[in-house]
Amino acid sequence: MKNFKLSMMAFMVVAISSFTFTMNAQQTEIKERKQRTFDAEQMQENRLEKLKTELNLTEQQEAEVKALMDERQKEMEKHRTEREEAMKAMRDKHVEQVKAVQERQKAHDAKMKDILSPEQYEKYEQLNNKQKEAMKEKMKERRSDRMERRKPRMSKEKPVQE
Repeated sequence: MKNFKLSMMAFMVVAISSFTFTMNAQQTEIKERKQRTFDAEQMQENRLEKLKTELNLTEQQEAEVKALMDERQKEMEKHRTEREEAMKAMRDKHVEQVKAVQERQKAHDAKMKDILSPEQYEKYEQLNNKQKEAMKEKMKERRSDRMERRKPRMSKEKPVQE
């Protein structure tokens, strides 16, 4: 019994320490990510400063470039907002379509239940579940195939041309 308690305590110490280590690693990663990603204004200021020094811009040119960058930033923000709204509308529409399909399926199943005997309906449900699993597997394979085809495009290496 003592050995069991000792081994359980050792296990708990290891589990807690590994959990703490994982949490610290995640927090460090988040901090590093925040440090790497500047907000849009900071990136714009850095870009303007680089252009100013590299191109030896006059004060007037600097002001004009800054105004142009501000205008572009506003346009990009507007387009981003429009894109987000369009994506939300598409998601909402998709959710509605899925709900409609589910409702039609429930109505169909209810009618089948009225028509079939309890044994037949049970077998009918088993067949449906088997078909659903087969469809899920096909979708999984398709997704996997798509990812395999995308890998060459996603890799950093360019294909060697002969």
